Amino acid sequence: MTHDWTASSWKNIKFTRVELIIVLLTFLLLSSIGIAYHEIWLDEAQHFLLARDSDSFAEWARNCHNEGHPLLWDVILFLITRFSNHVLTMQIVHLIISLMSVTVICRIPFGKIEKLLIIFGYYIFYEYNLVCRNYSISVLFLLLLIEQYRLNRNGILRLAILVFFLSNTHLFSLLISMAFVLFFLIMDRKLLRAKNSFSLLLSSAIVLGGWLLSLYSILPDANYGAHFYAIDPTSLCSLDRFFRAASLALKGIFFTPDYFNTSHHFENSSLLYGLNVEVGLKIFLNALAWIIPIFILWKHPRALIFFLLTNLFLLPAFYFLPLVQGTRYFGFEYLIFISSCFLFETPPSRIVRNIAILIFSIQFINGIFMYCADIKHPFSEGKDVWRCLLKYPNSSEPVIILEPNLRPAISAYACMKLFGIENGIPSSFRKWELNVNPSIQKEFCNLKLKGLHSCLVIVHDSLQASCFEGWQALLLKSFREGMVEGENADIFLLTRKK
Repeated sequence: MTHDWTASSWKNIKFTRVELIIVLLTFLLLSSIGIAYHEIWLDEAQHFLLARDSDSFAEWARNCHNEGHPLLWDVILFLITRFSNHVLTMQIVHLIISLMSVTVICRIPFGKIEKLLIIFGYYIFYEYNLVCRNYSISVLFLLLLIEQYRLNRNGILRLAILVFFLSNTHLFSLLISMAFVLFFLIMDRKLLRAKNSFSLLLSSAIVLGGWLLSLYSILPDANYGAHFYAIDPTSLCSLDRFFRAASLALKGIFFTPDYFNTSHHFENSSLLYGLNVEVGLKIFLNALAWIIPIFILWKHPRALIFFLLTNLFLLPAFYFLPLVQGTRYFGFEYLIFISSCFLFETPPSRIVRNIAILIFSIQFINGIFMYCADIKHPFSEGKDVWRCLLKYPNSSEPVIILEPNLRPAISAYACMKLFGIENGIPSSFRKWELNVNPSIQKEFCNLKLKGLHSCLVIVHDSLQASCFEGWQALLLKSFREGMVEGENADIFLLTRKK
């Protein structure tokens, strides 16, 4: 493969038409199998239900207001749920978006080995493919933006449109789009001087309009926002915050799940942090995780500057925001690294290529591992819980779900609303601004149980006896195989004591 990397041919390394078809069909086949086995969880179901159970566009907009995300993915879901209320429809559309990203990757100036490792790596093949969230469209528009920049950086109107869409996919994509605009102003300011005023004004309006729309969608109500920011109890100068930001490269570019997790809760796990290594070793590995990508990009000024600028925007978000703990968030660092490599203007050296292949190989191995784990174990228990309820002899038995985070996945597969413990009425998606405390929970349970002789109760940890005085409980089935730890469940049959 070394002949692929000569100065005259390295930019034109392409799959043949037959090879491209084989790659796309293989990705489609494996992804379809993965979708057949993947059970959606809270975050996937939440946005699907926001779209499915909103009767009008205005109601949908109100329901989405406190989600903390730009609305492009939610708009897509709103449109498709006008035609179908089945989860599979969302998964098919999500897969189509992933296939579009794969076609862009197939056009990048990398060797065929690197392209295959990237395509079937953890983030592109698994986390941002089988798990239906807004990250997939972030991948697509980021890759399209970098490709357009490489091919025709004079086309600022096209770049502005892509920045508009990228900024409305995710908070971190908004930050990356801001970093890209700053990068363009630094590296290509001479091009702007040659543009006419109308083109500059129109492009600027599109970019600013995208940013303002994204910020408006992301920012929650003041009261709820204050609650959200109070979630993280650590001080602004805590060691936990420092390591969360410092581990961005290690958990993103070099992500490795905790293979030794005995409860197979592999999602959002980390091998390094699961082993509880010494602080000194942790600092060394985090530093090394930053040094290696910088070394790879060092002789490519555009790539290096883009990498540093985007991290300048991302690192404060990881330091200050309280809920950026999941592996999916750290994947943006891997996307930034890949995008930076796309900006190579000269062939990388052999040692740089070998290190890059090593990184992509780590992602490939982890992607295959998580893919197989998802087939072997339920990702979420919501689907299996609903199947169990369907098999229960008395299908009309009332159902109470005591953990509101369990309800969305169950409701998505049930194609119906279920009792909402946080508001006492049939609900599907979570309403984050509604607090659930024991006294309210007990009050709503009593209202629901009034006049009943039996019902089914679904819990996450344990059945709270205080909510069911005068009832006896029989455990029907326990679900403890889910890869997402927070969605394990038990089903109890409650009958009124005589």
